[in-house]
Amino acid sequence: MANWRQPWGQAYNRATVYLPVALMAVLALATYWLIHSTPSLMSASPSRPVRHIADYSLQDFTISTYAPEGRLLHRLSGQSAHHFPDSDTLEIETVRVKSFPSPTRITQASADKALSNRDGSDVRLMGNAVISNEDTDKPNPPWILEGEALEIFSNQQRLQSDLPVVLKQGKNQFTGDRLHYDHLSSVVELQGRVHGTLQATPTTKKAP
Repeated sequence: MANWRQPWGQAYNRATVYLPVALMAVLALATYWLIHSTPSLMSASPSRPVRHIADYSLQDFTISTYAPEGRLLHRLSGQSAHHFPDSDTLEIETVRVKSFPSPTRITQASADKALSNRDGSDVRLMGNAVISNEDTDKPNPPWILEGEALEIFSNQQRLQSDLPVVLKQGKNQFTGDRLHYDHLSSVVELQGRVHGTLQATPTTKKAP
């Protein structure tokens, strides 16, 4: 067993700290919008049904938000979405998220399914989950986080997985059985069987 903890900003590019943060915001916003903009929910009975049956569904949808000047901020799309009033959860099939925290930074996420609670404070990406972060103003390749299940807690600004994950940038790569990421402390923790591969940085010799 191994336990690898590292202050994110000290080991890697500082921009990587924001990898899941923009995703937290766009998923919380989109979930809230989907649930609260549906008329059937506003008139639903206060008592929750016992059976797990969707009270509304969407097909092939896309939600986009823009800055006042017209710049695209967030885009969330899915093959389908279903709201279940018994658990007050939203399930999105084939979810795709693209967020632009700044004009040069792009955060993307995808998964076979996303499951969110009512306010988007607890979002789970399940099946082929991928989150990437790229700064087009810098030459570094994008950071990519892959796993079968990634859970995002937006209020606590935490991301975790109890299944194996792969974290990579270019030829640099870390793998672990479990992942815990705390944005407030900027610490990522890999647990279990942890392996890492770092590409050597070429040194430039000074001319005599």
